[in-house]
Amino acid sequence: MRMAILATTPPLDMGLEVGALLLGIVFLTSGIVKIRNLRLVALSMVDFGYSHATSGTALLVAISELSLAGALAAGAVRSISLAAGVGVLCLFTAVIARALQAGRRFPCMCFGDAQDTLSRATLFRTAGLLAMTIVLLLLNLTRSVVRPGEAELVMAGVIAVGSFAGTVLLTLIPRLLRVNPVHLVADGAS
Repeated sequence: MRMAILATTPPLDMGLEVGALLLGIVFLTSGIVKIRNLRLVALSMVDFGYSHATSGTALLVAISELSLAGALAAGAVRSISLAAGVGVLCLFTAVIARALQAGRRFPCMCFGDAQDTLSRATLFRTAGLLAMTIVLLLLNLTRSVVRPGEAELVMAGVIAVGSFAGTVLLTLIPRLLRVNPVHLVADGAS
C-alpha cells in the first residue's frame, strides 16, 4: 500500500508545481502590465468604487501581484502562497461581481488589460482561476492523505481547469503586452 502511494506522489507533486507555476505566470504578467500603466490602474480602481485610489495604490497592487508570482514560482511555503492567491482572487472576484451587479461597464485593467471591458467573461475568468487555485491549495494540503486512485482523478480535474484557464489567458497575452501610444504620451506629459 505504501509503495502504491509513493508511486503516485511524483505526478501529483509535478501537477502542483505546474499549476502553481501557471498561476505565478498569470500574476507576473498582470503585475508587469499594471506597473507599466499605473494611472490607468488607478482610474480603474476608481471605477470599481475605490475613490481614493492613486498611482501609489495601483503600484501596491502590482507589487503584491509580482510578490505572489515570485512566491508561487519559488515554491517556498507553497500552502501560504496558494492561500494568498486564493485570498487575492476572492477579493478580485468579489469586486468584479459587485461592479457587475451595480451595472458598471468600463475598461477594468483586470489582469492588466486596458482594452478588456468589465463583463461576465471577466468574472468567469477570475472565478475559474480562483477555482483552480483552491483545488491546488487543497491538493497541497492533503497530498499525503490522497489515495492513489483519487490522485489521478483530481489531477485530471486540475489539468482540465488549468488548460481552460491557460488557453483563455494565452489568448490575452498579445493584448496585454501591446503598448498603446496614447498612454505613453499621457504618462510622459506629466
